[in-house]
Amino acid sequence: RYIPGRVDVIIFDFDGTLTATPGDRQVRSRKRVELCERAGLLQPRLRALREAGCMLGIMSKSTHGTIMDALEAAGLAACFDGPVIGKALGFEGKVGFILDLARQGSFRRPGDRRLGPAAHRILLVDDDVLELQRAVAGGVQAY
Repeated sequence: RYIPGRVDVIIFDFDGTLTATPGDRQVRSRKRVELCERAGLLQPRLRALREAGCMLGIMSKSTHGTIMDALEAAGLAACFDGPVIGKALGFEGKVGFILDLARQGSFRRPGDRRLGPAAHRILLVDDDVLELQRAVAGGVQAY
């Protein structure tokens, strides 16, 4: 856990973080069921984060379609106003995608003149220790 300062953007892993079962043990059909089972727990917390001004997104090795199908079925799609990225596989891990999105202005709020928050104001929530270590090494907060 490494959250030393203010957070403007929170990127959640999907498998094993929003769902109960880690991705390496997950079956596609269970993802939807698990997210629906956890929706009552997740929804008030996700809404509270949004109300506190955080942009919420998802980054996963699962496909975009699988993620969106599960979010819609669980009634959680409206909780996420940031990017939902599937197939996030790369040499630098998720932090590489996060830093690219930040540089491209993908975390910019409508009407904001700035490009978006700096890396140190972005939080990655993941169950993979290597992803968390990479995030911290890249200047992104991690939980």
